[in-house]
Amino acid sequence: MDQPADEGSLAARFAHILHDRDDPLTFPAAFVAVLDEQFELTKAQLQKSRGSLAMRKQLERDLETYKKERDTWTLIQAIYDDRATHAQENDPHYLMEDIRSGLTGPAGAILTERQVWDQLDRNNTTARELQILVDWLESITTTQQFFKVDATWNNTKRDLNQRGNEEAFNARTTKRPRFVELDPDAPCRGLILDDNDKENEVRLLRGIWMLVRAGKMEDAQLLCRECGQHWRAASLSGDDPAHDTTLTSLGPAPEVSLGNQTRALWTNACLALSCDMSLNTYERAIYAALSGNLSSMLGVCQTWIDNVWARAKSALFHLRNTAVEEHGKPQSGIEVSNNGYTAIGAPLTNIQQIFDEVYRSQTVEARKGADDPYHIVQTLVVCDKPVVLVEDHLTVWAADTSVGKAHLLRLAVHMSLFLGKLDQWAWAKGLEEASNEPDYRPSNDHILMAYIEQLKEDRQYELIALYASHLSPDQQVVVYSEFLRTITQRPMREHMLQLAELHQLDVHKITQKVAERTATSPPTAEEILPMEEEEEEEEEKSQPKTTIDQDAYDKVSAADKAKISAIEWLTFDAQQRAHAIRQANSLLRSFLLEKREGAARELLRVMPEDAIPLIKQQWAFKKRAWEVNAVREYLALQRYLDASNAYKAWNIAFHSLSTVSEPPAYTGGAQSIAWSREMSKYRESKAIEERAIHIASEALKSLYAVIVYPKGWLKDDPEYLMPATNDALLNRQLEIERLRQICIRDVFFMSQDLLFKTGQHAESFELAERLADENMQLYQEFDAESLRLFLQRVSQSAMKLVSFKAYPPLRKL
Repeated sequence: MDQPADEGSLAARFAHILHDRDDPLTFPAAFVAVLDEQFELTKAQLQKSRGSLAMRKQLERDLETYKKERDTWTLIQAIYDDRATHAQENDPHYLMEDIRSGLTGPAGAILTERQVWDQLDRNNTTARELQILVDWLESITTTQQFFKVDATWNNTKRDLNQRGNEEAFNARTTKRPRFVELDPDAPCRGLILDDNDKENEVRLLRGIWMLVRAGKMEDAQLLCRECGQHWRAASLSGDDPAHDTTLTSLGPAPEVSLGNQTRALWTNACLALSCDMSLNTYERAIYAALSGNLSSMLGVCQTWIDNVWARAKSALFHLRNTAVEEHGKPQSGIEVSNNGYTAIGAPLTNIQQIFDEVYRSQTVEARKGADDPYHIVQTLVVCDKPVVLVEDHLTVWAADTSVGKAHLLRLAVHMSLFLGKLDQWAWAKGLEEASNEPDYRPSNDHILMAYIEQLKEDRQYELIALYASHLSPDQQVVVYSEFLRTITQRPMREHMLQLAELHQLDVHKITQKVAERTATSPPTAEEILPMEEEEEEEEEKSQPKTTIDQDAYDKVSAADKAKISAIEWLTFDAQQRAHAIRQANSLLRSFLLEKREGAARELLRVMPEDAIPLIKQQWAFKKRAWEVNAVREYLALQRYLDASNAYKAWNIAFHSLSTVSEPPAYTGGAQSIAWSREMSKYRESKAIEERAIHIASEALKSLYAVIVYPKGWLKDDPEYLMPATNDALLNRQLEIERLRQICIRDVFFMSQDLLFKTGQHAESFELAERLADENMQLYQEFDAESLRLFLQRVSQSAMKLVSFKAYPPLRKL
């Protein structure tokens, strides 16, 4: 089944152009080359397509869109190359100013038509851009293949020859006047051509018009000659401006005579033919294009492109003839009539007026074409209204989420970036005043963010960093961190960060943001970006083979796993280890306060083992208070979780103990086999008991390590105290206070429980003394009820000590 042309490859090539080129003036030509190649690829695909009708329709739509986009960039290239060239050569403040005109020459000098045209092209912006517009509109016009016809009126000639005499003539065709001469002007005198000749004539005129409309004047003349109308070919060849230096007053110069010396006379003749209503509509339009008669051209112009071309062609003709009248002298001495312009109103000399007139055209197709997004871009580019284009149109189109808007969004984003880079380039080269530098950044951000979302949908993840780098600095962090938040595979995360560094994004701020954002709002299953199967397989291969408690891991919720995974963003760069520790502390406090120790232990498992050593190495250069306290907090929380885990391990071992009796006496004989079994059970029970004793000893050490923690468990270093100057620090302080109350109470109760069950009743008094120690003041973390319960259990140990004389002591583990 046929598939549309590869949009991903097109997006990547556009991105490479942005990344590889510094001069924005080279962007349009590069875009045109890419789109032209894509156009040809899609065209070939359409020709070979054997797919469904829907697929063919989609290919046809893509083909039309590629052509429109390519044509738009072609116009942009021509317009901005001209503006940049003349801005540098003539006026450093021209590039973004209104168009103006002017000719130069000695006072009273008479210039030839060619000299007037040349100076007009050099000094008059309107004339130059009208010519660019006309050339562009002609270049994008598609001409159909024309099959040659016999346009020598042979059938009419044969008819006239067969008339014989006047009576026979009148008998056969009473509607026709008598003609004995067959010349090119005979139809103007009333000769009615034979029907076949008339049909061929109309076909020829339509073909000539298509070539004239496409700017292929030589091809039009060749077609006339091939069809036998050499006289018509000659009538089309008089538009070359005259240049006869013998008639000028510019001083000594070699005598040169070029061009049509009677061009004014030829123009009047063309104008007369264009106004002759007896002629065919296409014939009038052909000569109207040569004489600037707008009304006759509009008679065959239906589309927006044709209407703009006709008005621009007429305006350029009027502008040049006006300049010749003011600064030169027609070589024949004959003035050109203005009837061709005044027939439908005042001449158009302002480019904006051309598009306004087309927008108000009586032709429905032309008015509809004026609302086409690509035509809007073309209009505003020619009229030099970049701010209106970006803010009023490109931004609106970017916000449109309709299906099929991907092509338009691509044009919008690259057009806005081109304009923004062009301003920076022009300003850097001194072509603009610093105070006049336009700022497209706010609008560009909206367009770029829409395009980034499109790249996500198309799975063009590697291009996102490039386009994010063109956002404003704050938006770079927000947008790229939001993108990274939805990536779960470590290799993909690392690759995306490498791309961020390549495009000079602030990786430190981005990774901090994504970690904080994920901790408070982990991505849902729908938000997680889909990856290719190859990437998932690579991810599985790259995972470290670590042994974990799978049951405990499975008990961790998906939301907690996502929060834990977010800490990984802060572990790629060694310089961010301290930030990773601080973020991990925040998450650990949250887990412990919500009684989710399994999630807390999983977080400790995924933290890099070299985190603390690397941070302490960096302290040799600079030691910051928040880093010192973050490390203390992390180690304190780690110490508590180790103690809690050790206590739970002992508790499991304790409840798995069975009563260990004395070893059985050896009786020998037939009882030896039974004795061996009993002895094996005894040894196994004894080993379990010894292991339980060791576990109890280690658990008690871990619990005491929390109680006697240097400078106080979960307390900031007194030498690096941090006042709560913002909400984050205040929230941290409140969470630490709550955790100290909860965890220190738990440690004392777990210690007392272990001591009581293992028969270490005397040590319970030592534990109580530690609680009452005024140096540590741990009793302040107890409320009255908790303190009463703890003392009650200590009293139970005291009673056991008293009763040892009446009852045997408990087995001591």
